[in-house]
Amino acid sequence: MIVDVYVENCGPFKDRTCLSMLKIKGSELSDNLFHSDAVNNELMRSAVIFGPNASGKTWLIRAIQGIRIMVSSPMLPNMPMSTYDPFRLFPKQKMHPRSSR
Repeated sequence: MIVDVYVENCGPFKDRTCLSMLKIKGSELSDNLFHSDAVNNELMRSAVIFGPNASGKTWLIRAIQGIRIMVSSPMLPNMPMSTYDPFRLFPKQKMHPRSSR
């Protein structure tokens, strides 16, 4: 079960961005919720990603696909990730898959 997906230094996402399946507030769409004992909270069964053109929707899907590939076929250390494309407006980020904090 995936609860949160974090994307950083990928495509248009320089800073850490999160897609969360946790219920935040309100009682709308209660048919789309289920209780999870693992996180002791209600989770959404599905979600919709929407926004203006060039806002990062496709890049978020590519990041999720990259996670799926990494889980289904683990890679050797220092093996290049074919699905990884770093933040484009800061060339030094290419050398750092995860920015230092």
